[in-house]
Amino acid sequence: GTIGAITPTEDDIPTSISKAVVEDMDRTYYPLKPIVPFAEPVHDRINLEIMRGCPHTCRFCISSIIKAPLRFRSVQNLTDLAEQIYQNTGYDEISLFSLSSSDYPWLDELLVRLSGRFKARRVGLSLPSLHINEKLKDLPGVINAVRKTGFTLAPETGRDCLRQIINKPIDDKEFFQAVCAAYQNGWQLIKLYFMIGLPGETEADIRAIPEMIKKASYLGKEIKGSPGNINVTISPFTAKPHTPFQWV
Repeated sequence: GTIGAITPTEDDIPTSISKAVVEDMDRTYYPLKPIVPFAEPVHDRINLEIMRGCPHTCRFCISSIIKAPLRFRSVQNLTDLAEQIYQNTGYDEISLFSLSSSDYPWLDELLVRLSGRFKARRVGLSLPSLHINEKLKDLPGVINAVRKTGFTLAPETGRDCLRQIINKPIDDKEFFQAVCAAYQNGWQLIKLYFMIGLPGETEADIRAIPEMIKKASYLGKEIKGSPGNINVTISPFTAKPHTPFQWV
Protein backbone atom coordinates (compact mmCIF):
# COMPACT_ATOMS: atom_id res chain seq x y z
CA GLY A 1 0.00 0.00 0.00
CA THR A 2 0.89 3.67 0.16
CA ILE A 3 1.51 5.97 3.11
CA GLY A 4 -1.66 7.92 3.87
CA ALA A 5 -0.17 10.53 6.18
CA ILE A 6 2.74 11.28 8.48
CA THR A 7 1.90 12.88 11.83
CA PRO A 8 4.54 14.27 14.24
CA THR A 9 4.62 12.63 17.67
CA GLU A 10 5.93 15.80 19.36
CA ASP A 11 4.07 19.12 19.50
CA ASP A 12 7.13 21.23 18.62
CA ILE A 13 7.84 19.34 15.37
CA PRO A 14 6.20 20.93 12.27
CA THR A 15 4.12 18.81 9.92
CA SER A 16 6.23 19.89 6.96
CA ILE A 17 9.88 20.94 7.04
CA SER A 18 11.28 23.54 4.66
CA LYS A 19 14.55 22.78 2.94
CA ALA A 20 17.55 24.85 4.06
CA VAL A 21 19.18 26.48 1.02
CA VAL A 22 22.32 28.61 0.73
CA GLU A 23 21.12 31.45 -1.49
CA ASP A 24 24.34 33.45 -2.02
CA MET A 25 27.28 31.17 -2.83
CA ASP A 26 29.79 34.03 -2.68
CA ARG A 27 28.92 34.82 0.92
CA THR A 28 28.87 31.31 2.35
CA TYR A 29 31.77 29.69 4.22
CA TYR A 30 34.45 27.91 2.19
CA PRO A 31 37.36 25.89 3.69
CA LEU A 32 40.51 27.87 2.88
CA LYS A 33 42.98 25.75 4.89
CA PRO A 34 42.29 22.09 4.09
CA ILE A 35 44.53 19.56 5.79
CA VAL A 36 47.42 18.45 3.55
CA PRO A 37 48.25 14.86 4.57
CA PHE A 38 51.69 13.26 4.42
CA ALA A 39 50.30 10.35 2.39
CA GLU A 40 48.96 11.15 -1.08
CA PRO A 41 45.13 10.96 -1.11
CA VAL A 42 43.00 10.24 -4.17
CA HIS A 43 41.87 13.85 -4.60
CA ASP A 44 45.21 15.52 -3.93
CA ARG A 45 44.32 18.97 -5.25
CA ILE A 46 42.42 22.20 -4.71
CA ASN A 47 38.70 21.56 -5.08
CA LEU A 48 36.65 24.59 -6.13
CA GLU A 49 32.88 24.20 -6.17
CA ILE A 50 31.93 26.56 -9.00
CA MET A 51 28.17 25.98 -8.87
CA ARG A 52 25.59 23.99 -6.93
CA GLY A 53 22.67 22.19 -8.52
CA CYS A 54 22.27 21.05 -12.12
CA PRO A 55 20.24 22.42 -15.05
CA HIS A 56 19.65 18.91 -16.41
CA THR A 57 17.12 16.33 -15.29
CA CYS A 58 18.65 12.93 -16.00
CA ARG A 59 16.07 10.39 -14.87
CA PHE A 60 18.54 8.32 -12.82
CA CYS A 61 20.10 11.24 -10.92
CA ILE A 62 19.02 12.34 -7.45
CA SER A 63 21.59 15.14 -7.13
CA SER A 64 19.80 17.54 -9.48
CA ILE A 65 16.72 17.19 -7.26
CA ILE A 66 18.16 17.43 -3.76
CA LYS A 67 20.67 20.16 -4.69
CA ALA A 68 18.17 22.46 -6.40
CA PRO A 69 17.92 25.36 -7.06
CA LEU A 70 20.81 26.14 -9.39
CA ARG A 71 23.30 28.65 -7.91
CA PHE A 72 26.70 29.96 -9.05
CA ARG A 73 29.84 31.42 -7.54
CA SER A 74 31.24 34.50 -9.27
CA VAL A 75 34.48 34.41 -11.26
CA GLN A 76 36.10 36.89 -8.88
CA ASN A 77 35.12 34.89 -5.81
CA LEU A 78 36.49 31.66 -7.32
CA THR A 79 39.74 33.33 -8.34
CA ASP A 80 40.22 34.69 -4.83
CA LEU A 81 39.43 31.30 -3.26
CA ALA A 82 41.89 29.53 -5.57
CA GLU A 83 44.67 31.96 -4.66
CA GLN A 84 44.08 31.69 -0.91
CA ILE A 85 43.90 27.89 -0.91
CA TYR A 86 47.01 27.68 -3.10
CA GLN A 87 48.93 29.88 -0.68
CA ASN A 88 47.82 27.65 2.22
CA THR A 89 48.46 24.27 0.57
CA GLY A 90 50.82 24.52 -2.42
CA TYR A 91 48.75 22.09 -4.49
CA ASP A 92 49.66 21.89 -8.19
CA GLU A 93 46.15 21.17 -9.50
CA ILE A 94 42.82 22.97 -9.31
CA SER A 95 39.63 21.01 -9.90
CA LEU A 96 36.59 23.06 -10.96
CA PHE A 97 33.88 20.74 -9.76
CA SER A 98 30.10 20.72 -9.84
CA LEU A 99 27.39 18.41 -11.14
CA SER A 100 27.89 19.82 -14.67
CA SER A 101 30.92 22.11 -14.89
CA SER A 102 30.54 22.90 -18.60
CA ASP A 103 27.18 24.56 -17.82
CA TYR A 104 28.80 27.20 -15.61
CA PRO A 105 27.80 30.39 -17.51
CA TRP A 106 31.18 32.15 -17.20
CA LEU A 107 33.40 29.10 -17.63
CA ASP A 108 35.51 30.56 -20.45
CA GLU A 109 36.22 33.69 -18.43
CA LEU A 110 37.06 31.66 -15.33
CA LEU A 111 39.45 29.37 -17.22
CA VAL A 112 41.24 32.31 -18.82
CA ARG A 113 41.52 34.08 -15.45
CA LEU A 114 42.89 31.03 -13.64
CA SER A 115 45.21 30.09 -16.50
CA GLY A 116 46.68 33.58 -16.52
CA ARG A 117 47.23 33.57 -12.78
CA PHE A 118 48.59 30.04 -12.32
CA LYS A 119 50.36 29.29 -15.62
CA ALA A 120 53.78 30.44 -14.39
CA ARG A 121 53.35 28.35 -11.23
CA ARG A 122 52.66 25.19 -13.28
CA VAL A 123 49.30 24.60 -11.63
CA GLY A 124 47.01 22.40 -13.72
CA LEU A 125 43.27 22.74 -14.17
CA SER A 126 40.84 19.83 -14.33
CA LEU A 127 37.19 19.81 -15.33
CA PRO A 128 35.22 16.86 -13.93
CA SER A 129 31.53 16.26 -14.62
CA LEU A 130 31.37 17.81 -18.08
CA HIS A 131 28.05 17.76 -19.89
CA ILE A 132 28.61 16.91 -23.54
CA ASN A 133 27.23 19.64 -25.79
CA GLU A 134 28.22 21.85 -28.72
CA LYS A 135 30.07 24.24 -26.40
CA LEU A 136 32.24 21.50 -24.93
CA LYS A 137 34.48 21.02 -27.97
CA ASP A 138 35.89 24.55 -27.49
CA LEU A 139 36.90 24.10 -23.84
CA PRO A 140 40.21 22.20 -24.16
CA GLY A 141 41.74 25.04 -26.17
CA VAL A 142 40.88 27.61 -23.52
CA ILE A 143 43.23 25.95 -21.04
CA ASN A 144 45.80 24.94 -23.62
CA ALA A 145 48.55 26.94 -21.91
CA VAL A 146 48.70 24.95 -18.66
CA ARG A 147 49.79 21.45 -17.72
CA LYS A 148 47.18 18.91 -18.80
CA THR A 149 45.32 16.59 -16.46
CA GLY A 150 42.52 14.17 -17.34
CA PHE A 151 39.65 15.37 -19.54
CA THR A 152 36.47 13.84 -18.10
CA LEU A 153 33.30 13.00 -20.04
CA ALA A 154 30.22 11.04 -18.98
CA PRO A 155 28.31 9.70 -22.00
CA GLU A 156 26.67 7.16 -19.60
CA THR A 157 25.64 4.79 -22.42
CA GLY A 158 27.02 3.61 -25.74
CA ARG A 159 24.02 4.54 -27.90
CA ASP A 160 21.94 7.66 -28.50
CA CYS A 161 18.58 5.87 -28.12
CA LEU A 162 19.24 4.82 -24.51
CA ARG A 163 20.43 8.34 -23.67
CA GLN A 164 17.03 9.59 -24.82
CA ILE A 165 15.35 7.18 -22.38
CA ILE A 166 17.43 8.42 -19.44
CA ASN A 167 16.88 12.03 -20.57
CA LYS A 168 20.51 12.75 -21.37
CA PRO A 169 20.06 14.09 -24.92
CA ILE A 170 23.60 14.05 -26.26
CA ASP A 171 24.68 12.38 -29.47
CA ASP A 172 27.80 10.55 -30.58
CA LYS A 173 28.80 13.38 -32.93
CA GLU A 174 29.09 15.88 -30.07
CA PHE A 175 30.94 13.34 -27.94
CA PHE A 176 33.59 12.56 -30.56
CA GLN A 177 33.98 16.27 -31.40
CA ALA A 178 34.88 16.89 -27.75
CA VAL A 179 37.33 13.97 -27.74
CA CYS A 180 39.02 15.23 -30.92
CA ALA A 181 39.31 18.75 -29.50
CA ALA A 182 40.96 17.38 -26.37
CA TYR A 183 43.57 15.46 -28.39
CA GLN A 184 44.22 18.42 -30.69
CA ASN A 185 44.99 20.62 -27.70
CA GLY A 186 47.45 18.22 -26.12
CA TRP A 187 45.36 16.22 -23.68
CA GLN A 188 46.72 12.70 -23.24
CA LEU A 189 44.15 11.15 -20.89
CA ILE A 190 40.40 10.93 -21.49
CA LYS A 191 38.27 9.72 -18.57
CA LEU A 192 34.91 8.18 -19.50
CA TYR A 193 32.02 7.24 -17.22
CA PHE A 194 29.32 4.73 -18.18
CA MET A 195 26.39 3.00 -16.48
CA ILE A 196 24.95 -0.47 -17.06
CA GLY A 197 21.62 -1.94 -16.03
CA LEU A 198 19.61 1.16 -16.97
CA PRO A 199 15.88 0.80 -17.70
CA GLY A 200 15.38 0.03 -21.38
CA GLU A 201 18.93 -1.24 -21.86
CA THR A 202 19.53 -3.96 -24.45
CA GLU A 203 22.51 -6.14 -25.27
CA ALA A 204 23.22 -3.81 -28.20
CA ASP A 205 23.64 -0.92 -25.75
CA ILE A 206 26.15 -2.91 -23.70
CA ARG A 207 28.12 -3.94 -26.79
CA ALA A 208 28.20 -0.32 -27.95
CA ILE A 209 30.20 0.79 -24.88
CA PRO A 210 33.51 -0.93 -25.81
CA GLU A 211 33.02 0.17 -29.42
CA MET A 212 32.69 3.77 -28.27
CA ILE A 213 35.81 3.44 -26.12
CA LYS A 214 37.83 1.92 -28.98
CA LYS A 215 36.81 4.69 -31.35
CA ALA A 216 37.73 7.35 -28.78
CA SER A 217 41.17 5.77 -28.47
CA TYR A 218 41.58 5.40 -32.24
CA LEU A 219 40.84 9.10 -32.75
CA GLY A 220 43.97 9.77 -30.70
CA LYS A 221 46.01 7.76 -33.22
CA GLU A 222 44.53 9.74 -36.11
CA ILE A 223 45.25 13.09 -34.50
CA LYS A 224 48.49 12.64 -32.55
CA GLY A 225 49.96 9.44 -33.99
CA SER A 226 49.37 7.13 -31.03
CA PRO A 227 46.21 5.61 -29.51
CA GLY A 228 44.54 7.74 -26.88
CA ASN A 229 44.90 6.84 -23.21
CA ILE A 230 41.35 6.09 -22.04
CA ASN A 231 40.43 5.63 -18.38
CA VAL A 232 36.99 3.99 -18.10
CA THR A 233 34.63 3.67 -15.14
CA ILE A 234 31.49 1.51 -15.52
CA SER A 235 28.98 1.60 -12.67
CA PRO A 236 25.77 -0.40 -12.14
CA PHE A 237 22.49 1.51 -12.13
CA THR A 238 20.88 1.86 -8.70
CA ALA A 239 17.33 3.20 -8.46
CA LYS A 240 17.24 6.28 -6.22
CA PRO A 241 14.28 7.81 -4.38
CA HIS A 242 12.64 11.00 -5.67
CA THR A 243 13.78 10.29 -9.25
CA PRO A 244 11.65 9.17 -12.23
CA PHE A 245 13.41 5.79 -12.12
CA GLN A 246 12.80 5.16 -8.41
CA TRP A 247 10.24 2.39 -9.00
CA VAL A 248 11.98 0.49 -11.82
